[in-house]
Amino acid sequence: MRRRIYLETSLWGFYHDRSEANRWRREAVRMLLDQVRAGRFAPFVSTLVLDEITASDEPFRTRDLDLLQSVGVEVLQVNPADLARLADLYQAAGILPERHRADLLHAACVSMSDLHILVTYNCRHLANYRVVQGIWAVNLMHGYRTDFLVMTPEEVIDYDETADG
Repeated sequence: MRRRIYLETSLWGFYHDRSEANRWRREAVRMLLDQVRAGRFAPFVSTLVLDEITASDEPFRTRDLDLLQSVGVEVLQVNPADLARLADLYQAAGILPERHRADLLHAACVSMSDLHILVTYNCRHLANYRVVQGIWAVNLMHGYRTDFLVMTPEEVIDYDETADG
């Protein structure tokens, strides 16, 4: 079964990052996107990802939007009012403060969908044990899913060269 993955905004810039400090992240993102192109994963983004990339400066905006299109992502369809309500519940539970609302909205997108994994490099506000446990606790109390993972690209990519997907 192809895993359905949500590619959060933090990933896209690493594909083109030339700094030595981010070499491992660049390689992991490139490997993940190569595996997406090969059909091992079904990639999704939300309108929030598109909005965040569109709001970035040039040349990053065009570069990242072109990359996103080249991967063939689907845009997740989630009711904006329902999404906002779930993010409000996360915020009321003290998972993250208002200034990190976008991160809560990304988590809500996955919670309200049938995706398997939220893939991110935002380890402070998303791929973080305390945050994920808080999200799952709120989801459990309000009837949303707790059966998805939040992982970095290194944790998602298939290192077995012989795997067929």
